[in-house]
Amino acid sequence: VKAIDSFRAMALKTAMLTGDRTQNAGEIAEKVHIDEFSAQLLPEEKLQELAKIRKKYGSVLFIGDGINDGPVLAGADVGAAMNSGADLALEAADVVLMNSKLSSAVQAKKIADKIAIIVRENIIFALVIKAAVLLLGLLGVANMWFAVFADSGTAMLLILNSMRILSVKKYMNPTA
Repeated sequence: VKAIDSFRAMALKTAMLTGDRTQNAGEIAEKVHIDEFSAQLLPEEKLQELAKIRKKYGSVLFIGDGINDGPVLAGADVGAAMNSGADLALEAADVVLMNSKLSSAVQAKKIADKIAIIVRENIIFALVIKAAVLLLGLLGVANMWFAVFADSGTAMLLILNSMRILSVKKYMNPTA
């Protein structure tokens, strides 16, 4: 429930695709606050439901652990298998969560979001510095050596900025 609530707090929609009976799936979906569910699905039907979800919401992360999840794990934008899952699920997945806790996916999402922010910062900073050096070069203020030092200095600053992700412990708490 905490993991699903964490996903919802990140403004993500949750869906459950299962081969189980509709009544059981409905009870579980309600109990853990899943936004929508589809039940009594065969593997190819799960793949069709995944396509509908992708069309409705955009990119999809599918988390599964069973043999019947293999095609959907392979068809999702990101397929994540639980470490305790079937071999086919582990083979088909893009990512293997090293434990069977859904909170691991929440942690991975938080880390990925932080990495995306740092990447954007680095790209913007690098482009601004390159444009400034180019402009200074056109005005005759900067020479080739200035450009080389600006490029090397920018690379070092970008590396240092990227190293912030190494302090990942604060993102490892699923409630943070």
